[in-house]
Amino acid sequence: MSETNWAVHELLARYAHVVDNKEWDELASVFTVDAELDAEFADGEIRTVTGLSEIRGFVEGFDPLRSHHTLNTIVRTGPHGELHAWSRFLVVEFDATSLTGDYVDEIADTPDGLRIAKRRISTRNRPEGSQGRQESFSSWTGGR
Repeated sequence: MSETNWAVHELLARYAHVVDNKEWDELASVFTVDAELDAEFADGEIRTVTGLSEIRGFVEGFDPLRSHHTLNTIVRTGPHGELHAWSRFLVVEFDATSLTGDYVDEIADTPDGLRIAKRRISTRNRPEGSQGRQESFSSWTGGR
């Protein structure tokens, strides 16, 4: 695995540690200052927040007893050197129920290191017949 891929994996793991530990001052070590987070909820609602302050407000609302895990990450480099990552997430609730989904990230190489510039969060394992985003190789690569 390349050094860049390792750096991406570490960045994505850092997100889970920051959120689980409520170390909000560390959000700047995960996201760019103007990052955009586009989250789909299990009921199909979409919420978009922009910037560290709004992202903090969004993640602060998570159940404090959740445990976040970022898994099965695939990294690709775009035609202009930009980095993209597609990961599966698993959130384990205190009552042992779980929530699964996908993180689709655009990653920026900043002077302070790699940071998430844009994150799309899509839920998985919804009840049969429900609507929602379906992440796929086509959606991740933009049809390329």
